[in-house]
Amino acid sequence: MRTIEDEIKGVLTEELRGVPHLGPVSTALVSAISRVSAGEEQKDIRLIRRDGALDHVEKIAEADDPRHGIWLADVTAEQIGAAPGDRIVISGPARKKSTRVAGLYRYLPLDEPRPYWQGFGELIYRGTSDDTYPASFAIVPSDEYYKLTAGLGDFPDIRWEAPLEMPDPAMSEVVALVDALDRVAATVTASVERGELKVDRYSFEIGTLLELVRSTATERIESVTPVVDLLAVAGGLVALGVMAAAGFYLVRRRIVEARSLSARGIGPLAQGLRYGLEATIPAGIGTAAGVFLGFAVVRLVGPTNDLPLEAATSELPRVVLMAVIGLVTMAAGAAFAVRRAEKEIAEEGDTATERRALVVAMGFAVAGVAVAVILRNHLSDVEDIGLRDPMTMALPIGLILCASVVGAMALRLLLPQAGRLLRDRSPSLYLASRRLAGAPGMTQVLVTAGACALGVMLYGITVGSSVKVSTQAKAKLFVGSDFAAQTSSAQQPQGLSFPSTLVSAADGISAGDGFQQVTLVGVDPATFDGAAYWDSTFADVSLEELLGELSADGDPVPAASVGEPLSGPLNGGGTQVPLRVVETLDAFPGVSEDENAVVVTIDNFHEILKVIGSSISPPDQELWASGDPEMIERSLLENDVTLLRTVDTGVVLDTPGLQSMLWTLGVLGALGAAAGLIAMLGLFLYLQARHRDTVIASAITRRMGFSRTAEFTTSLAEILGAALISLGVATAAGLPVAALMHVQLDLRPTLPPDPLLVIPMMTIAATVAIVGVASAISAWRVQRSIDRADIAQVMRT
Repeated sequence: MRTIEDEIKGVLTEELRGVPHLGPVSTALVSAISRVSAGEEQKDIRLIRRDGALDHVEKIAEADDPRHGIWLADVTAEQIGAAPGDRIVISGPARKKSTRVAGLYRYLPLDEPRPYWQGFGELIYRGTSDDTYPASFAIVPSDEYYKLTAGLGDFPDIRWEAPLEMPDPAMSEVVALVDALDRVAATVTASVERGELKVDRYSFEIGTLLELVRSTATERIESVTPVVDLLAVAGGLVALGVMAAAGFYLVRRRIVEARSLSARGIGPLAQGLRYGLEATIPAGIGTAAGVFLGFAVVRLVGPTNDLPLEAATSELPRVVLMAVIGLVTMAAGAAFAVRRAEKEIAEEGDTATERRALVVAMGFAVAGVAVAVILRNHLSDVEDIGLRDPMTMALPIGLILCASVVGAMALRLLLPQAGRLLRDRSPSLYLASRRLAGAPGMTQVLVTAGACALGVMLYGITVGSSVKVSTQAKAKLFVGSDFAAQTSSAQQPQGLSFPSTLVSAADGISAGDGFQQVTLVGVDPATFDGAAYWDSTFADVSLEELLGELSADGDPVPAASVGEPLSGPLNGGGTQVPLRVVETLDAFPGVSEDENAVVVTIDNFHEILKVIGSSISPPDQELWASGDPEMIERSLLENDVTLLRTVDTGVVLDTPGLQSMLWTLGVLGALGAAAGLIAMLGLFLYLQARHRDTVIASAITRRMGFSRTAEFTTSLAEILGAALISLGVATAAGLPVAALMHVQLDLRPTLPPDPLLVIPMMTIAATVAIVGVASAISAWRVQRSIDRADIAQVMRT
């Protein structure tokens, strides 16, 4: 007679036959939680029977006949004092049953992850909101499972599992597989409901964990899609602006030719079309290079390094369309430049001054509105995932743009004042300042574009670094340090190469009239300072002073309260323990924000438990350590320290909201850097393109006694001055906006410490160095073109 597990296994195997990427169906029987003991100490276990289970664990020790009895986790056996071959007692839902220990295996949460156990993750590993690990498995390798569970009065769950055999599935494959599994689930469920498939007394459920994968991935995609779309539009606008500037550059580079063609009757549109056709092949090469670099950047700073090529090729039609629009934009820019050359439009004048004043006023107005909106709406939301609202990205970019426009114009108005100060000190710098003050409008446009792009880059890097550092600090507050592990020993391990401290905690203690529940925390003053995380905002005194106050002798026991004020003495065992509160803390490592706690020294902790300990649960012992979590855990295991539960800041930081936010800000910084590089390159090329004006100015200055060194200094000061103006405005615009927004993007604003602002000094220094080197190269090229030019021929044209 076939059992129910064999019957349903056969049905599932048949239904899943046509579904790809799935392994053979396996069966497992999982019991409810029972209690196991070999003496007075009892621990929770969960009986399990699964084919091949012992082939997928690390065996530690075994009895003479390992096929009969149960296999316990080594941690559980150590806690109850059992060894292979010993008799143990299992207390089930209804009755008790005696059996023997067949062997010991490595506790699964401390063992290397194995694909065999992936479907049982919720029964093995601790959830992010759980304080302890689930009950350990007691593996029953034979048919004794049925006798054992029947004797305990247990009614086990039966699980059928088809493992996924697709190591790196694409999102489209996951969606298709989930849809196929949903159809199988609907078919099998219908058979159960119609009575065609007998399940006896069992309730039947069928589903797939891939649904969680799909929903999580979809949630992450939806969280960043609006902002990424906004960044894509911004990147497209930057590219079109660069193409328009390229049209201006081509005309300025060949200004004599453009004027000659105009004199022959060839109008701006025809010349613009010609420039557009000439640029078709270079634009195609640039587009291909952009696709390649964009693909590389996304793989570098994006959420995965294994981005499929199809993700890039699917966007090729949009890329080609943008390239065509870019060529049209460049042709239009060239036509406009030719038109300017024909009419010899002056760059200065009253109308230009009025336009500048209008733009400055509009910039201030838009900036004021943006600041008002940001201050009015606190954009952080604990329940939100990432930067779901595009306004969280659009407002800072708009604010930086306005600040860049205003800053560039303000500095240009100040250049004549600087020139007057330099007139008698450095003729070269004076001439450079005059050239910058009277530079054409395109120079100012490129300076402003570079300032905006570099400002966005600094904003993205600053906010991203600040959010990450702030969240790391909050994670350390939650964990207590970089790493925390619950241990079974109340003794501090010796000989460790990293700072560590032992912390004890007992919860569920009543205080005062009994309505206040507090957690009693015991710390070691000798080691706590070196291993625990501490911030000055936690208390009005330093950690050293706090530990000194807690270590003071006297009666009542000195203590520090966290959360609500302590309402009275601690109660338990029919007695009370009065405390003397020496400090009231805003926060304490390892204590959650909604928890009331009392902190004492470890010696006083044990003395208090001697009085009230009989009425509370045994305390937890945690080892906190500062340093690299992987190194710490490896070192503890090598020193034979039993770890019952581990948590580190990396686990806390690995959340969809934070990862989406950091990835989006990283992309924003990369986009700003790329746009800034293009704008700076365009600025250098445009200044070089003013060949005729530069040669004529050089002829005049040489008649005035200027040397080649002075000419080079003038060119370098002009180019470097324009670049530094752009970078200075970017810094002045990007950093204040980052200082405003990093507070608004705090994922946990109620949790100390306050958001930290991390200024990327290395990025700023590297940018200054790159700008300096590029300016020197550009000035050298200008000087070389002056030396090679025929001044008489240039003057004739």
